[in-house]
Amino acid sequence: MKQTIKANFKQANVKGGVATLTFEVLTSSEGAFEIIKHSGENAILGITPEQETFAFDDETGEVL
Repeated sequence: MKQTIKANFKQANVKGGVATLTFEVLTSSEGAFEIIKHSGENAILGITPEQETFAFDDETGEVL
């Protein structure tokens, strides 16, 4: 199963070589409860910033 939802990455706590990540998701988001049902299971997380960033040349202003 692959499910994509928009989430707000709130914080990360690191202790003893393990990081606990906290995300906030609107329950009105399509697929939110499908993902919540899998709480405690292993999952693969991919991060895509809402606003993409671009590298550019400082001298010419050209987008690289």
